[in-house]
Amino acid sequence: MPTITLRDIDEQIRKLQELRKIVADPEMASLINQLFARKNGQSIMSIADAQDKDKAKTQKRGTFIGKIEEVVRSMPQTSTFTLNDVIEVFEASGNAFNAKNKSVATYTAMRRLEKRKVIEVVERGIGSKPSTFRVVR
Repeated sequence: MPTITLRDIDEQIRKLQELRKIVADPEMASLINQLFARKNGQSIMSIADAQDKDKAKTQKRGTFIGKIEEVVRSMPQTSTFTLNDVIEVFEASGNAFNAKNKSVATYTAMRRLEKRKVIEVVERGIGSKPSTFRVVR
């Protein structure tokens, strides 16, 4: 079994740091994607996509819930709304979902807002009938 020395680890760290500097440059990232593209022209994962995912991970905790709260507070005072209404307004205002399932993410955020007494359930949905909510004023 080969032994691992600190010099080997330091060398790998140095090489990875150099690679990180190269990939951080958008022009170099594009070139690397072109070089490593599959035969059909699709890369496994573009470096730009990886950089976007890194940015999404570094967002502060609770940012999404805050944006959902802004959306529900922008709803007309006298009206009720559904989960899908919130999703539509969220996307229409230029926001994007990082979650795999936007309905689950939005529902979870709305449950938190319900616990914080920002919104309340007017009528619980059953089956295909959605729950309706309103903003607590």
